[in-house]
Amino acid sequence: MPIDDVAVMCVYWWGYVSPLDTLVVVDEVLSASRVVGDSEAIAELAAWDLELAASLAADWGAEAEAQALLGAYRAAVPEEQGLLREAAAASSMERYAGPPTDLLDAWARGSVNWWGERALVHIGRYPPCDFEAAVRRRIWRGQVAAVLPYVELARERLAGWLDSRSHLVGDRWRYKDMVALEVGPLEKVFHESAGLRRAVPQYELARLLRQTRHRLAHLKHVNRDELVRIQDLMSAGLFT
Repeated sequence: MPIDDVAVMCVYWWGYVSPLDTLVVVDEVLSASRVVGDSEAIAELAAWDLELAASLAADWGAEAEAQALLGAYRAAVPEEQGLLREAAAASSMERYAGPPTDLLDAWARGSVNWWGERALVHIGRYPPCDFEAAVRRRIWRGQVAAVLPYVELARERLAGWLDSRSHLVGDRWRYKDMVALEVGPLEKVFHESAGLRRAVPQYELARLLRQTRHRLAHLKHVNRDELVRIQDLMSAGLFT
């Protein structure tokens, strides 16, 4: 084989598939149907298993779908060695050395993707008692990277909209710096301002932004239908 192809094979088979590789596959499958945080959450769940990434993206909707697909993955992987043995063998190796003979089968199954300083064992190999928690944790980890910046963008736009309508704001908030308010106080501005009672969708957006940031701050992932609603509101021309 050409030397470049050999080098690629060595990186793929004896190195690791990077998160960017997985994101490329997920983005291609999701296409225009993605909601903020979808790609990142699926990439966290599928890890380096690109076929699983494509399957998750094709059926993505919520936590239940992720658990079902990953559960099928876990059931399909033989329990020849066991999670702890694989992890111990993986963590005992140097990062750039080839895996030991007794780790080759685990690597070929996709159970292990890295050895050396830290072992990377696929989520599908987690013991049953930890599996659901691991799924939720990875959805959260993917969402927090994408959703928090999106919430901040929405907060800025909503705060700017309120700042241009200070005459509608209640007395308690009239002389506050609207642009500097966080999502919690922004929701209170709507709640305590009679002049904003007609701004129903803006009020809903403020409530959803507060709930979303609250859940992520408490290490909980956000329900996808809420993210869909936030995106719909953001594209509904509320700030014109």
